[in-house]
Amino acid sequence: MFCIREVALPLPLSHAMEPEEFTSSLLSDEAGLLTDQTVVGKRLALILVADADSDRRDHYTSLLRDGGFDVAAAGDEATALAAADQAPSAIVISHVAPASAADLGLCRQFRAIASTRDVPVIVLTVFDDEHTREQIVRAGATAIMIEPLKQGLLLRRVRRLITHTGRRRRTS
Repeated sequence: MFCIREVALPLPLSHAMEPEEFTSSLLSDEAGLLTDQTVVGKRLALILVADADSDRRDHYTSLLRDGGFDVAAAGDEATALAAADQAPSAIVISHVAPASAADLGLCRQFRAIASTRDVPVIVLTVFDDEHTREQIVRAGATAIMIEPLKQGLLLRRVRRLITHTGRRRRTS
């Protein structure tokens, strides 16, 4: 599950960074949450990637970091909820197995908590059937993306959601 709450756009991919502009350090806290703190002149949006599958979680975490985002990764619901409480996220990204109500628990919990209710949630799934899409929508997902994803599609969707969320907040 991906979660986006802080609205600050990352620098465009075409931005060339000088070595002194770029600082990166990997931190680990007691909850087992890994956060890449990247500073490039301004704070980037924090994306929370929640997925029990470590290979898939690592893949999307790397993709988003390479795309210029700060990323926190969680392997289970408890860690994801602790991460969202600890560092407000701009977007949550989560993977859902076919017709698995348990996998949608995190999405439902994010919608039930006042502080995360408006955080966009992107749900990734390999199943493109009506029943699965219905379950995901009922759980409160902002967007559904069918895997495998085309190159760059996730980054574009995340940027659009951040921009849209920012506009909505400025007008409310």
